[in-house]
Amino acid sequence: MRTGLVYRSDALCFATERDRALLRDTLRIRTIVDLRTSMEHERMGRYDLDDVGEVVHLPILDGALIREKANDGSLDLASMYQAIVFDHADEIAVVLTLLADPDRLPAVISCTAGKDRTGIVVGVLLAMLGVPEETVLADYEQSAAGLVTLRDRIIARLVGQDIPNIPAAAFALEPAALAQVLEDIKKRSGTVTAYLIAAGAPVDIEQRLGILLDDSSPAITRGLLA
Repeated sequence: MRTGLVYRSDALCFATERDRALLRDTLRIRTIVDLRTSMEHERMGRYDLDDVGEVVHLPILDGALIREKANDGSLDLASMYQAIVFDHADEIAVVLTLLADPDRLPAVISCTAGKDRTGIVVGVLLAMLGVPEETVLADYEQSAAGLVTLRDRIIARLVGQDIPNIPAAAFALEPAALAQVLEDIKKRSGTVTAYLIAAGAPVDIEQRLGILLDDSSPAITRGLLA
């Protein structure tokens, strides 16, 4: 993989002035993809990053469903990952189509914690490009580094009368669940590319995303913002 073209991040409503300068002046980000729901926007705030790049809002998951599962403690990552991949294939296809446009790069993909919706979108991208599974999962597991800090910030914004607590699963990592859902894509569609095309991506999506590849060994870059 070529580095410096695609980053993933937690919610950029937490971005400091230092972060903004990093995004704008150092990483030269052109496109910011926000996968959060309208409910998360209301609780956490929208991105104020017009001076950095274009913000594209493509909500994945249903805010009411998130609230329900938070309240009854039934949130589990395996089921959620299946819902993300198979109920929101259209949105995933749109994100990857955006990344196939060189005029939109560099880009950063983000959600609340940067590990589930964002982790799956990046996992689908890497799997389609032939990155080895162990490398895909290692990239996903990098999220562990920031979860302790993120936990307090997310709880402070999301917890309220209608969401009295956030389940522990929201701050956990399950590489096996990611590996399983990527395998299920292949079982159902044959290939990740076929899955994306069926969801509306252009038929040459794999070739277009070749702009992210180089001749070196796969290496993943994750954007870590202070």
